Amino acid sequence: RNFKSEIHWFGYEGRKGNYCVDEQKLVNNIYWKLWNINVLSINGKGEMPELNGEYSWNSYADKVENVEVNRMVKNINEDTLAGFDNLKGVLFVNADCVIPDSETAIPEGVHISGFKGSTAEAYAEKYGREFSVISNTEISSIAEGTFGENDEITWRIHTDGDLYIYGDGELPEFTDGC
Repeated sequence: RNFKSEIHWFGYEGRKGNYCVDEQKLVNNIYWKLWNINVLSINGKGEMPELNGEYSWNSYADKVENVEVNRMVKNINEDTLAGFDNLKGVLFVNADCVIPDSETAIPEGVHISGFKGSTAEAYAEKYGREFSVISNTEISSIAEGTFGENDEITWRIHTDGDLYIYGDGELPEFTDGC
C-alpha cells in the first residue's frame, strides 16, 4: 500500500487475506512483525535499542513498503529505517515518538503520517517531507481493561478493530505465533 493513495491502514492485521510472514523480538520490550502486504509494524513498549544497523528485519528490507511505529514505541534511531530502498511511507502512532534530528533518519521521498502537532509532523516540516495527519477518532478506544495478578497487563480495543495488549508481566498464551 502507498500512504499517498491510502493514508489510513490501521486494522490490517484482521483483514481477510492479511497474515504475518515473520515476527521477532529485538530487545527490551520491542518486537516487530512483517505482514504479507509489505508492512513492517514495530511494536512493544519502550525505547528502540541501539543495534548499529543490525536489525533482525534487515533481510526483508527490500520488500518493505510501509512501516508503522506503534503508540508505545518511544523512539526510532538514526539507522532504524536504513536499507529500505522501496519504502514509501512511515506512520507514527505515538505523537511523541523521538525521531533523530537528522535528514537521513527518514529516507528522502518517504511519506510521513502522524498526529497533528506530533514529532513526526515537526520532522516532516523541518526536512520538507510530505505529511498526512491522522486523527484521534480513527484510533479511539471502544473498550479497555486490565488483567494479570496485579493488573499489570492492559488491553484496549480500538474503533478500527485492533486489539492492543501492553504492560509488564506474564501474558497467557493465546496463539501459537503470527
